[in-house]
Amino acid sequence: MREIVRRSWLIVPAHDRSRIEEAGGAGADVVVLDLQDTVHDSKKHEARANVHEAIGTLRDRGAEVFVRSDIDLLYADLAASVWRGLSGVVLPGVRSVEQVQDASNILSDLEAERGVVKPPPIGEVREADDPRGPEQSLEIHLALDTGRANWDAETLILASDRVKS
Repeated sequence: MREIVRRSWLIVPAHDRSRIEEAGGAGADVVVLDLQDTVHDSKKHEARANVHEAIGTLRDRGAEVFVRSDIDLLYADLAASVWRGLSGVVLPGVRSVEQVQDASNILSDLEAERGVVKPPPIGEVREADDPRGPEQSLEIHLALDTGRANWDAETLILASDRVKS
């Protein structure tokens, strides 16, 4: 399996359909649908409702798609986000190993329930009868945005095999 180089990550608020549309044409390797900082609490429901359709739209335009989840609203955000075409999640504000493990467990449950696997790189085809392996699990990328998280970085990164950065 070849290593993927992701040169550009574009974060867009998941509630703003016009920005999602713009992001699809921006040429970024990865588009991150944000459910956290760029979405006001009053727009969270609308943002979650947009994610499923936005994943397909952005994949069709050649971008890998990730969702940036609010760690304090983890289950609701992941339940709205785990659909075919999603490559993984970005978790900002992680403070403990338990939070990383909770995210990993929720992802496992939703993958199994919905038949979701990480899509192959853009332009590659995965055979339907390929055995499912760990490389097909949705990824987790941690945004270590606190002093404590940076101090505990190694422990947090090792908390799940899904953590890629």
